[in-house]
Amino acid sequence: MIKFFWLGGLLLMQVLWAQSISGVVLNRQSGEAIADVNIYLINGHGGAVSDARGNFRLEIPPGSADESIVVFDHISYDTLHVALKKARVTRAFYLRPKILKSGGIVVEGKKPADMEQDLPVSINTLEARSFEGKGYIDVGDLLRTEQSIQIDENQSGKKTISLRGGNADDVIVFYNGIRMNSNYDNGFDLGLLNIEDLRQIEVIKGSNTALYGAEAFSGVINLVPRVRRDHQLRFIQKFGSYNSGDWSLNLNHTFAGRLHLSYNLRRAASQKSYTDSDDALENEITQHTAHALYMFNPQDKGDAANSLSAMFIDTRLDYSNIRILEGLNDRNRIYSLRYRGDLGPTRNWLITASLQQLQSQHDILLLKDVLNRTINSASYRLDARKTFEGNNWRLIGAYQAEQSNVLFEDSRQDSLSGALSSLRLDLIRVKQGGVIISHFNSPVGNGLPGTIQVDGSYRYDRVSDIPRGAPPDSLTRALYPAIDGKRTWSESTFKVAFQLNMTSGAYNYNVYVNTGLNARFPTVANRLSRPISPGTNPLAGANRDPEKNRSTELGFQMERGESNGSLIDRWKINLSYFKNLYQNKIRNFRVGFSSRALYDNIPTASINGLELSALLWLFRERLRLEGTLADYDISEKAAFPLKSDFKLTAGAFFRWRDFSAQIRWFSANEQVGWFRGQDGSFSELRLKPFSNVNLHLSQTLSLWHIRSRIILSAQNLINDETELNGLAIRDRRFYMALELKY
Repeated sequence: MIKFFWLGGLLLMQVLWAQSISGVVLNRQSGEAIADVNIYLINGHGGAVSDARGNFRLEIPPGSADESIVVFDHISYDTLHVALKKARVTRAFYLRPKILKSGGIVVEGKKPADMEQDLPVSINTLEARSFEGKGYIDVGDLLRTEQSIQIDENQSGKKTISLRGGNADDVIVFYNGIRMNSNYDNGFDLGLLNIEDLRQIEVIKGSNTALYGAEAFSGVINLVPRVRRDHQLRFIQKFGSYNSGDWSLNLNHTFAGRLHLSYNLRRAASQKSYTDSDDALENEITQHTAHALYMFNPQDKGDAANSLSAMFIDTRLDYSNIRILEGLNDRNRIYSLRYRGDLGPTRNWLITASLQQLQSQHDILLLKDVLNRTINSASYRLDARKTFEGNNWRLIGAYQAEQSNVLFEDSRQDSLSGALSSLRLDLIRVKQGGVIISHFNSPVGNGLPGTIQVDGSYRYDRVSDIPRGAPPDSLTRALYPAIDGKRTWSESTFKVAFQLNMTSGAYNYNVYVNTGLNARFPTVANRLSRPISPGTNPLAGANRDPEKNRSTELGFQMERGESNGSLIDRWKINLSYFKNLYQNKIRNFRVGFSSRALYDNIPTASINGLELSALLWLFRERLRLEGTLADYDISEKAAFPLKSDFKLTAGAFFRWRDFSAQIRWFSANEQVGWFRGQDGSFSELRLKPFSNVNLHLSQTLSLWHIRSRIILSAQNLINDETELNGLAIRDRRFYMALELKY
């Protein structure tokens, strides 16, 4: 009888062996699960699709030969062919991300869809595998060591980003296609976003983008969130230097393969002490994020094809500084709705509507005055795009509209006499913009493998400021001439680009050049700035006309594709040169401890730059080495203060099974700025050059359906005692994190 059961068990195993295979599909570079992979048997019937965790089960027809081929196919990965005999005994199947051309650079993995519609520019795309589970605190923390980027952090913990030597208000930040910048001063705090929620980060460099609006003078940071995820529940706890604690809880669920829901709660706090006393800065962040994505066709791949999505973000920042009696409370809410698909008989529409509400309360003691500043604003935005396509051409038309209601109140009380002064601005700002982008491409000809692409864009923008409420008194109007009265600006800009893509054997080449004019309109904060006399520069004036930037960029890329049996899997080199010529450049100042903003204009300024990067993949892409260089010539240290003009970075990224290690070295030149004194003359401030090293280690463990990850992070290992206002700004920092997924 026992022999009978053994024989029956063996026969049952043979039947199951013959009827199906199962396993998990993973990214060969990152080890992450891959959803929506088509798995099928050549010349077989039916097939399977991997789920959000990468799992699949493929039914095999009885009698299939061991030599039959199982195919793993995904639009973003190289197709994998595995013999059925091997597939039966293999648990994990690894796919390699494709090399996809987009704009002026080569991107790993998924294409940035919006940039496929724009002109070719230099883009650096960071996918989640390069930062997820590495212990970074926020997006600013991650981007600090990137080639073209400078992150500035003030005492409240606010982190702003500058690109290619420009200013923070020259960079536009998008999250899931929604503009995040303040409609008051065009700034944004990168520390408010949860880095663990992102699928990829696109650093779009230069002024010659057409879709992103007039304010993108230096570039765009496009943050792409994860909507569909490989887990139902995730918890992350981080803690480390500055008595910091940061935890987040994420919940996800999919209904009938069509509706994807996601909710994330994040709480973070830190306390940073002064070096010369027991006083400290305290920061707290609370953030709620919710996403909903409905796929009209469950067979569509990706997060945005034929879909309707909704998003809600509510972020609150509380900051206090007992030493200087300062407090800050910021709240940022965003509601958005996005549709991609067809409208009646017309195809290829992308329509986005959003509402952004900002509330800011700032209290501080300035010498003997107590300052209370309140900013409340609400922005309603609409972006509608339509794409027309032919065999060798594509035309994109877009209409963008925004109405912002801004209320600014500034009250100052003398703590000794009790005298009270105030400044108030109640304003409606209306923006309208239209853009047309054309792409034409054709083969190189003469038997050469490659394509030539010619692109052009035309953009028209109109901005109107409409004051409302009671008019200001005569003294206020005399001090701030732009505070009263309606003002309208309008500008037309043209841009053209040329791109050549060629392939020769295992080598891919890409060359592009773009040139054009961009215009940037004064911000609401500029209306609350006082014009100042020319002082020592007779060429300087004071007006609120739009700034202009005529930009030209030349880029080259060369890549060696994958080679079999070689130590070096592949390599890539990027080189770009750009020249920005500014006209009517606005310079913003604050003198001494005053809270009042001053400004003037200079006729011309310029930033020229050279950027070089090299990447090398080895040992079946388990090891990646990279090095970058950025060298800028910044003509005006008052218009672009405290910008580093030379930066080197080097990094090594290693992954073996469930262990990963990342080490990055970076070196930045001194930061120089010119600041105006009480007498109108300029003085120079220099922050010394610095170099440092960051290290990130992580280990993943799996038990049943629970996956955990332990993360260790060390930043600024070369301890630098540089201080600013009694606070260490380049000191050594350590963090640890634990992640649990179900």
